[in-house]
Amino acid sequence: MWKGGRCSANAGGWNNADSYCAFESTSCSSITSWSSSLGSRCSGRENTNGIKIGRCSGDSTPFCTSVKENCAAPDSFDERHPDCTITSDSTIFGSCVKKSDETGDCVWGPNDCVDEETEFKAAHLGPPTNIVKCESFRVKTGACAKEKNGISGHIHYCVISSKGCTGQFLTIKEANLNKNIKKTCFLLPEPYTPPEPVIRIYTKHKRTICHPDGTLQFESVSSEECESKCDDLFSCKAYQVGMNKCILFSELTFVEKGDKFRDYNCFEGKKKNDKALCDPRGIIKFQKDKLFKKCRKKCKKMDQCKTFMTGPGSNCFLFEKGKKSINVIKKKEKKSFQDFDCYTLD
Repeated sequence: MWKGGRCSANAGGWNNADSYCAFESTSCSSITSWSSSLGSRCSGRENTNGIKIGRCSGDSTPFCTSVKENCAAPDSFDERHPDCTITSDSTIFGSCVKKSDETGDCVWGPNDCVDEETEFKAAHLGPPTNIVKCESFRVKTGACAKEKNGISGHIHYCVISSKGCTGQFLTIKEANLNKNIKKTCFLLPEPYTPPEPVIRIYTKHKRTICHPDGTLQFESVSSEECESKCDDLFSCKAYQVGMNKCILFSELTFVEKGDKFRDYNCFEGKKKNDKALCDPRGIIKFQKDKLFKKCRKKCKKMDQCKTFMTGPGSNCFLFEKGKKSINVIKKKEKKSFQDFDCYTLD
């Protein structure tokens, strides 16, 4: 959690026009009161993101930043500039860099550089050699450990310095080593970058079907819509089209010449055709996790169902009445599936 504090010149709290949020007490120039609490209007990112920070107004290219030490012309540093927050486009920060190779981390100010082997590098001099730009989401900060009221233990929250902490301040290094602090404190979370769209390419296998073992779902849609439905389903690896029937599959296999169907049975009423597929031209519905009795019951309840087929994984296929559903296929031959094509994902 992130937390700031309140600067206030007089009594009256937030009703006082002179009150404002700040990251640390040193930002309260000529202000007599600094207060900080977890429940205040200065807690949480929605509030701390709007806290005003400084600006290097005298630099050749002015920019928003945290402390005057980041400026080439520190005497022209404007504290709490009205156009500057940690989310402003021009906001950059300094860094703690190793003296040996100038690699390092982005930080709020010079006080964060506590190791003897590092030194502060001002923002106007550029970022460390291992970082493109010291933006807010790359700035590491310390944390504050505040004792819980009435019970043992501490509440931990992120702060930029000991001047923003009402408990025990932990430096960046100390916070990273503290087992009670699960995440590194950054001034801002890293911005979300949407992933590159994945272009799915399919290989067409003419006049055959995808192997029914991997069946996911059945739809009565066109070939173009079928491909789109497979694209939208992460688990879909292949699809089968023909006669405005679309079946999606989780496996890449398709039926080849001579293949047999030992794990399937095609039922026409009470007649059982062992080790055979029902003609796929007649399919009207597919359901998963339906054992033989439930599959048969489902077919009986549907007026248009004539035939049903069971397979591995309790898969249940229902077929419509008519001549095309009477055919059974015990092995793949030349014309077995001439009305269908199977498309497998490359």
